[in-house]
Amino acid sequence: MMKINNNAIISHHELVISKIIAVAWALIALAAFSFLAMRFWPYTMDDSYITYRYSSNLASGHGLVFNPNEFPRAEGIMSPLYAIILSIAPLTGMDIVLLSKWLGLFAAFTTGGVISVLIYRMATTMTHLHPTLAALLSCTGFAYYLSDPYVVGNAVCGMETALSSLSLSLFLLSLFPSPNTTLRTKYVRGLLTGFMAVLVPMFRPEMGLFVVAALGFAYLVCIENRSHIMVSALTFTLVGLVYYSLRFAYYGLPFPLPFYVKQGGLSLSGIGPLKEYLKHEAHLFPMVLVCLCFALGPNSGPIRRKSLFLIPLIIPLAAQVAYFATIHHIMGFGFRYMQPIHVVLVTLSFFGLALFYQMARQIKPVLVLSLPVCFSGLVCLCLMLNIRAYRPAHQLFIDWYTTMTVRGDERAQKIRDAAGGAPMSIAINDCGRIPYCTGFRTIDLAGLNNRAIALHGKSQASKEEIRKGDPDFVVLVSSEPHGQESLKGWERLTNADVIELGYLYAGTMDVAPNYYLLLYVNASRSYDEFLQSLISSNVLDLSTDYAL
Repeated sequence: MMKINNNAIISHHELVISKIIAVAWALIALAAFSFLAMRFWPYTMDDSYITYRYSSNLASGHGLVFNPNEFPRAEGIMSPLYAIILSIAPLTGMDIVLLSKWLGLFAAFTTGGVISVLIYRMATTMTHLHPTLAALLSCTGFAYYLSDPYVVGNAVCGMETALSSLSLSLFLLSLFPSPNTTLRTKYVRGLLTGFMAVLVPMFRPEMGLFVVAALGFAYLVCIENRSHIMVSALTFTLVGLVYYSLRFAYYGLPFPLPFYVKQGGLSLSGIGPLKEYLKHEAHLFPMVLVCLCFALGPNSGPIRRKSLFLIPLIIPLAAQVAYFATIHHIMGFGFRYMQPIHVVLVTLSFFGLALFYQMARQIKPVLVLSLPVCFSGLVCLCLMLNIRAYRPAHQLFIDWYTTMTVRGDERAQKIRDAAGGAPMSIAINDCGRIPYCTGFRTIDLAGLNNRAIALHGKSQASKEEIRKGDPDFVVLVSSEPHGQESLKGWERLTNADVIELGYLYAGTMDVAPNYYLLLYVNASRSYDEFLQSLISSNVLDLSTDYAL
């Protein structure tokens, strides 16, 4: 038997079993991650194609814009950095969709590794657990994170989500206090933390709230690391100002256009999807409460100083959750916007389990089961929870969304073929696949890539943009085929509005149940050949009122 810090008696047998189980959980995590990646691989968000379009325009020399030669420029992407990274694909002949998916999987897997390292460091410095048992705990968190179907689904969706999670996990790891021996080491770590802090809002702007709060509370409570935090904050501020100034000079607005479209102000517009996420991860929150009690509790000495690091994690987490409650529901699809804070939640929860086990063992050491047995049961429970989440995640990402978008891809390709390379233009709400595949100059009626509509958000702004842009086609969404009276969408245009603007209703393109694209053509031009091509391709159901 060996005794660790006078309160945790560990047997050699227990240590051996712990090592075996830790390796087993790591292998299970790899297997689960690979399985989920294969199952969710077909899932690609429509918004990803917006980023692909910006990246392709950048690679073609048009700049980071939605439409070539447009001014003022529209910033319809939340992460210019991610778009710049993806521009490597068209420059090198790679498939941009494949690049985004593999990059997402790499980022998600690496994030799981960073989480496990962070849990291990916290467990070995703030508790009396033996390092082998701390490794078992970190592998448990690793397995839980990588077997989460929503983590993997969002990794292959083509968005910057996984990279945002990775950047936040690296920031937290670099922020973690360590025994520095020299002032130079502190400054180097401070610079590293500052640069990691800048990357977080470069991938997801709203996560800047978490970074600022984390640095602020770290400075207040982590007194021994104030020089590190000061350098980090200064680096974050200076580099962030340079990035922000360049972005502002290029686009001319303080925030990306999706912020103006989706921000709900002081209302609780996002409370619905946020409640769904909190319900999905409800089993983790009790351990976060354990972490909070530990951080505020009567510890002393080195452990007390280390435990204060939990405050710059818990309070920013609460602030970020509160902020997400103000965002419109569309931002919560598949828990996508919650993925970065999910990193913090998993880290805190599994460290909280270490605290809970240590406390239980100190109070009733005879009645507490061995750590391998406890965490074997824990991992089984966590995996069961993720297995239970697999079905709704698959129904959302694959059965509903991907089934719908496969037909959307076909429609987009047929529209491109029907155009025959002609420089056409379109006004449409869903500006993902169709604008990207066709290359049409596009008026985004949702406002994500149109300044006037994003800043005013009224049907009058949409009508004015159509009038000024004079596109060849206007495409509106309806819940019924030929449903001119059942139109729906952000633009809030009616059939009468479009007719008044000089367009004729041509027909319906079906995409999914209750989701139909109604095609209106410019009455001043002839599109007979284009429409005939769509009809022969079984894409367009021509209106009986339209004569070719």
